Amino acid sequence: MIYVVTIFVKDEEKHWCQKEALSTEELFMQSGKNDLTIYSIIERDKQNNEPDKGLCHHRFQPNLIISESNNALNKPGTAFQIGSARFCVLKKDIKCHDKCNKYLKIHQVCDWKQKIIYAKVIKHGTLKIQDPVCLLIDQ
Repeated sequence: MIYVVTIFVKDEEKHWCQKEALSTEELFMQSGKNDLTIYSIIERDKQNNEPDKGLCHHRFQPNLIISESNNALNKPGTAFQIGSARFCVLKKDIKCHDKCNKYLKIHQVCDWKQKIIYAKVIKHGTLKIQDPVCLLIDQ
């Protein structure tokens, strides 16, 4: 079972902080965006051990870290539910920032861009740590 490990949101001073639970409205009010980023803890640990991490690793934080990922969660259009909130996976642009040291050094797109999941809310709700990530089939 895939579940939420960590929830991150920016506070009023734009610093990242962890939350135990969060409404999607609160998430978007703090971030000023209407989508969220999700990353698996497995990929995060792999990336933390890489010598060349890339710009995104140092600059950004995912909103949710989940226990693992799967092919469905990487496919645009996949609908899923966490807590009472529902989401849809978005198409991502796998392109590095022009100032990314990893890309400039070895011309390789960092794992962040390859493994991050972008999703939008299709039904607002509340989610918390340990909530399962449930795929919604034909909904």
